[in-house]
Amino acid sequence: MDTAVYAGLAGMAKDRKVRTVLAAHNELLEKGLLAGPYAAIASLRDLERLAGKRMNANKRICAEAQKILQKWGTKYLCIDAGERMLMVSREGAFWRNAKNKRDWQRPGTAPLRDWRMECR
Repeated sequence: MDTAVYAGLAGMAKDRKVRTVLAAHNELLEKGLLAGPYAAIASLRDLERLAGKRMNANKRICAEAQKILQKWGTKYLCIDAGERMLMVSREGAFWRNAKNKRDWQRPGTAPLRDWRMECR
């Protein structure tokens, strides 16, 4: 798919005050983020590519995700870091260990008691 399509659709939705969630990889993620979607879902590998460095500690992942949120005006960034998931906002982040891939496919169904606060 053409990278301009992602940015165009997210931009149109934002102009109409529609909250969008961008789920993309590589260049499609980067171009889509330019439009400032409400939220985005990315892999740790994609975050590392955008940040230009490797990361493994939750605090480092959160800090880099918050820089991206600030830069592109996105409110939330969900990071799939393999064995753990992070939900990052500009104010802080929650993370939890993923027991299996199905946990990540439906992150909103996880009990809040399973999430831990990180990087305020």
